[in-house]
Amino acid sequence: MKKFLQEARKGIAKQKKKGISPVISTAILIAVAIIIAIAIALWATGLVGVFTKYEKLDIMSVWAGRATHTASDVGLTLVIKNSGTTPLTIDNIYLNGRPIIGGSMHPGWSVNYLEFNSVPGPYGAGSTCTGTASLSGINVKCNPGGIAVFIIELDRPAPDVDAELAIHTVSGKKYPVVVSLP
Repeated sequence: MKKFLQEARKGIAKQKKKGISPVISTAILIAVAIIIAIAIALWATGLVGVFTKYEKLDIMSVWAGRATHTASDVGLTLVIKNSGTTPLTIDNIYLNGRPIIGGSMHPGWSVNYLEFNSVPGPYGAGSTCTGTASLSGINVKCNPGGIAVFIIELDRPAPDVDAELAIHTVSGKKYPVVVSLP
């Protein structure tokens, strides 16, 4: 009987030391791996969304003609479109490398009039540009797909010269274009 009790105790001790079955442990490991993979995928998707947003401004057209609002020498019309995936804000326009707002023009050049108009976008009210532009300041926000028209009237030092215009955004980017003045 003593021997039987010793064998029984060994059996009970063996059963207490035994862990979970290999099948159950494998299933738990696979479940934990899938949960971690889903968490990483969701995190990466959010991270990719941040890096795929970009600012892009297209200058659709620019032309020079006679000034219509002032007695200026020439009028420029500049049509721009936000082709990026994030809204952008225009805070200045440069003429020949110098800012129209808060800068000094080259000798013989002077800007006398600045106007902004929004063109209704093809995607509804969300794809428009809003804000103001005048000689006292520019603050025009364009949503993706938004189209804006700027009218600039200026005097120049001589006929038949070129003017370099550059749209400046609050992110620090400049979008240049050259126009021949009549």
